[in-house]
Amino acid sequence: MLHHTSVREIDASFPGGKEDLELLVNDAVEQAGIDIEKHDSSTTCVMQITVDAEGVVTKAKALGLHPDSIANIALKAVEEGPHWRPAIVDGTPVESIIEQTVDISLNSSEANSPSLNN
Repeated sequence: MLHHTSVREIDASFPGGKEDLELLVNDAVEQAGIDIEKHDSSTTCVMQITVDAEGVVTKAKALGLHPDSIANIALKAVEEGPHWRPAIVDGTPVESIIEQTVDISLNSSEANSPSLNN
């Protein structure tokens, strides 16, 4: 008789989801005082993020973009931000690498500070 073992996987995720992650990143960009005239009013950054089994971001890098000031600010905000929910494999937290798209708006009326805790 064959036994089928089921492996349940859950991806790592930011507390509050993509919306709160974008608020965190947009707030960091706004606080950095990026000169809106030197950049488009909005951009998208695709990040590759490594989250360990404790939910700590151990590495973040921008994919397909030259490392400009906006990408660097976004990556720093993710690396220094709150812990993530780690990936789960068969009930056990594990390190994982995910790709996350973040929309960045330089319109200060759209960027609000999130209230997130570690």
